Amino acid sequence: MPQSVIRRATLEAFLARLGSGFDRPARVYLVGETTQVFEGWREWIRRVEFAAEVLPGDRSAFDEAVRILRAELGIEVIEESPGDDDDAGTMPQTVPASVL
Repeated sequence: MPQSVIRRATLEAFLARLGSGFDRPARVYLVGETTQVFEGWREWIRRVEFAAEVLPGDRSAFDEAVRILRAELGIEVIEESPGDDDDAGTMPQTVPASVL
């Protein structure tokens, strides 16, 4: 069962472990409330939401790295894209959190 809340320390652990566990070029952008926790504007979230730029040939390895971390850390992780936003015509707030 996923953690009921995710705080900044867990978010930082997720990003650090993703950076060390996936050794190919990629960019990860935190989305929405996840950005707020990373910046210290909010105390907790229920899931990590992010968007990623990964080379097509590296996508399956990246997805596997995320899946492993999700299980090891016991957190809910959702990859989103600007096209997934519920508000048509707007883009979610993103902040470059880590260049892997």
